[in-house]
Amino acid sequence: MRKGFTLVELLAVIVILAIIALITTPIILLVMERIRIEVAVNSARGYIRAVNYKLASDLSKDQDNYIEKQSINIDINPIKVNLNGQGPTGRLVEISKNNVSYAELCVNNYSILYENGKAEHDKNNDYCNSFKEPAGTIINEVCKDESLYNSSEVFKIKKVEDLVCLSELVNEGKDFSNKEVLLLSDIDFKDSNSYNNSNKLEELTTNEGFKPIGNDKKPFRGTFEGYGFTISNLYVNSTTDYAGLFGYNTGIIQGLNLVDINIKSTGNYVGGLAGYNTKTIKDVNVKGDVTST
Repeated sequence: MRKGFTLVELLAVIVILAIIALITTPIILLVMERIRIEVAVNSARGYIRAVNYKLASDLSKDQDNYIEKQSINIDINPIKVNLNGQGPTGRLVEISKNNVSYAELCVNNYSILYENGKAEHDKNNDYCNSFKEPAGTIINEVCKDESLYNSSEVFKIKKVEDLVCLSELVNEGKDFSNKEVLLLSDIDFKDSNSYNNSNKLEELTTNEGFKPIGNDKKPFRGTFEGYGFTISNLYVNSTTDYAGLFGYNTGIIQGLNLVDINIKSTGNYVGGLAGYNTKTIKDVNVKGDVTST
């Protein structure tokens, strides 16, 4: 009785197994890919449900939170929903009548489009590696041509000069009521790369430093959306009331980080983000020193 395989037979078996593997491996990989996509789509659906629940919950507590229609470009999720740290990021989210109506999401490195109540894998677009910058006017241009204030509803901040311009405009009486101001980059007052003209660096980090945005006579009434970006090394050295990044806020400030700030004032109503606030501040982190007499 013959035992085992001859060398030719063994080679034939190996060749047959290799052919089977060659045929079945792409099929297995395709099935696994479909499963991963389905998991990403289901995760996106769960995320949308969680956001809608959060919006409904906020509305039940405060009718002012009702959103008729709003578009939010996000790199970091501005609506804080606990998904155990596994939630998707969004490039564009539109909220209509306090429900998410449209969203471009990145889930597990898959682009997921949510529209008209349906979530599906978007093969034609990449939401994971690009930030879709919203349309709007760079706010520093308004300080050069103030007619842009009335013709624009959305204003963008990318450099220190844009923050300075916002302060000048509000303190002149342009309160940004029914307008949005969007922070679209990290800004460091001690980093020359955060300036269009680095000659202003010393001016804004010594002596009186940055002039707070607004006061009791001329407050900020608009919406300031930080998108999770960070403003670092803000320096204010004031002798008047209402000191902070914002001196006086009666609008909405959200999604912002302030780091290594140094706010000093001999006046009343002194804070890090805002010296005085009468409306909405949320999803904001502040670290640094605030000194007042």
